[in-house]
Amino acid sequence: IRGTYTVKPVHFACSDSLPCVDVSLTSVELKPIQEKYHLYNPFCWQTYGELKTPTVPPIDCLQIGKPTNNRIQTDHDLC
Repeated sequence: IRGTYTVKPVHFACSDSLPCVDVSLTSVELKPIQEKYHLYNPFCWQTYGELKTPTVPPIDCLQIGKPTNNRIQTDHDLC
């Protein structure tokens, strides 16, 4: 993935009861469109996976591995 961003390069907002798992990031290169604005760091909530290659900017909020409780809560949680 190559591109630009305005405020935040990455925003993974997953569920407490059903976190995002097996997220794999490879060859991510995102640059701010204008550096004069206040820029925020990448955001990851309940997001688990791995970085296959270094990312620009560094996405250090991704949690490595899997959550301790990774099970489907109800039939409504299936995709």
